[in-house]
Amino acid sequence: MPFANASCAEIKTNANLQVSCNAAGGTQFGQECDKPTGATRGTIYKNQGGGCGNISPNRFVGYTPENALVPVVAGNTYVLMVANWTGSTYGYTIDFGISNVGIFDFQSPEVAEVNFPEGCADDEIVIRFTENIDCSTVAAGNLQLSGPGGPYTFTISSAICDLGGLYDREFTLVTNPPISQSGTYILTLCCVADACGNQLATQEFTFDVEISETPNVDLGPDLTLCEGETASFDVTNDQAPYL
Repeated sequence: MPFANASCAEIKTNANLQVSCNAAGGTQFGQECDKPTGATRGTIYKNQGGGCGNISPNRFVGYTPENALVPVVAGNTYVLMVANWTGSTYGYTIDFGISNVGIFDFQSPEVAEVNFPEGCADDEIVIRFTENIDCSTVAAGNLQLSGPGGPYTFTISSAICDLGGLYDREFTLVTNPPISQSGTYILTLCCVADACGNQLATQEFTFDVEISETPNVDLGPDLTLCEGETASFDVTNDQAPYL
């Protein structure tokens, strides 16, 4: 296919990407054009302009609200754009009833990447999925973290879900309490679903955290200092921050 690598951004600038278009509506030459519109095999034309009654149709004037069927190719991505150019507030109903193409998603989502905590007091786990996930299914009951210092609970956030969106691909889990012990941890995910209801199979992710032991600090015997006097301390470890 000559446009196999085209992006959605090119749709508005590359007319060759259009495979079917219908802008029928209103009344023209006494013919009612304001009715269900689309690729119903009602005509041989793949493009229909505004109105109707012009043979053959062009991008300005159409023939009927019906188009020829759209020939689809397996592996290609198709974009359906509905423009509310009439100013209607009644919305649309889209019917794929006459299609014999399997356009529905039956594939379960997968985990693309997980970023685990790496050190002391690191309390974030970031999960990225291969597709949009239903926000309501990324819930505390579907996630479990086991390991030293538990039991653990989660606060779950998503840039899109937190704003009222329904789906997102990236979620941040904040552990409570923060991870503070060295050891092996297991994150278990279950029942997470994509936008079509396909569920992620239960998965376990194992990761290790190594935390340096708290150093023992001896600053010597207690000192009493008067105003203007100073004392020096040797913290031994040049890499250690201190206050």
